[in-house]
Amino acid sequence: MAEAAKALRPGLSFSDQLPAEFDVFYSSGTLQYLSDPEQLWREALSRTTRYAYLARNAFSNRKLFTVQSSRLFDNGAGPVPEGFDNIEIRYPHQTISEASLRGIADEMGFDLAARFESRNSGVIGTRADVYGADLLFKRRQADAG
Repeated sequence: MAEAAKALRPGLSFSDQLPAEFDVFYSSGTLQYLSDPEQLWREALSRTTRYAYLARNAFSNRKLFTVQSSRLFDNGAGPVPEGFDNIEIRYPHQTISEASLRGIADEMGFDLAARFESRNSGVIGTRADVYGADLLFKRRQADAG
């Protein structure tokens, strides 16, 4: 898929490593698909100099696991590329603790600058204990002298 995307948009590049430092960390609906989202969050914040934005999250006070399914190309723009089928794919999904992510951010020197209730949060189903929110964090300024 990465090679097909680069063929369609040659300016794209991909990496499975975080850069050494960046001004803004942005994640859209990604953390809930990782085996250890809190570890990646901590690592990302250690390299973020200014802001961190988490969009499209599925939060719950307890960890819930599901198997999500979708059509392969339902998450992208444009027609299905030649040579590909729009097959159904299935992948694990977990909810994340908002309190845990906020606590890690606080420990790492970030304040919650804004919180937005999210309609398109990656929340699966209608469980009352699962909710969506987008979170914007800002790194605290170093104490003056």
